[in-house]
Amino acid sequence: MATARREKIALCIFALLILGSLGGLLWYLVAGHSWNVAATNIDDTFGSMAGYNVVLYEGSEELDEKRHQKASLKTLEKESGAVKDEKPSAASAAKASALPLTIENVEESYEEKDASAFVLDIENPLLYQEGTILRRGDKRFGVISVETVADRPDLREAVKEFEAAAVDMVIAIAPKKGLVKGVDGIDVAICTEELDLLAMGKTIDATLYVAPPEHGSVGAILVSPSNVVSAKVITEL
Repeated sequence: MATARREKIALCIFALLILGSLGGLLWYLVAGHSWNVAATNIDDTFGSMAGYNVVLYEGSEELDEKRHQKASLKTLEKESGAVKDEKPSAASAAKASALPLTIENVEESYEEKDASAFVLDIENPLLYQEGTILRRGDKRFGVISVETVADRPDLREAVKEFEAAAVDMVIAIAPKKGLVKGVDGIDVAICTEELDLLAMGKTIDATLYVAPPEHGSVGAILVSPSNVVSAKVITEL
């Protein structure tokens, strides 16, 4: 009896050790990623971005209108007589900045920080419908766009071709994240009509999903030399 009891206690301790190790590993991964993203922000702030790659895309006026309509509906559902101060839009913030905020100026700004930057034309996704490989610096980016569910087989095939070509990152452009979700091998998905997705992005199953920012601002995907991927919104220079 005593032997059986000791074995049960040993098994319980062993199970607790495994759970503790898994918890520690999870904390390390989350904290490590957070620190790496913080390091990217520091490098960006101080202009030391040698070895970085930056993917830029413009804010969406069409998505802004849909967001505004959704916000207006929510406001109508609430009965409130209070008048709230409106936050200045990204466009007005850009006008107040020292330099006019254009995607060309943002690209030039990153190049002055020694980063390799390039622009994706997400307003014209058909440019990438057949799949395109872009070489910037020492990295190769595979870019593919999908419009409907019928395009998903083409998306999977394009990802396979990108992998065979040894691209460093695969970027998909789609109206909704559901068109991309479940397809392995996609690193970043830019969802041009996703109302509930933040421009700063959300990682789901190893894919970073981002939405275009407010019209008048610029979205940026930052890839560090150690391949840490993060997203940010630029409203002024």
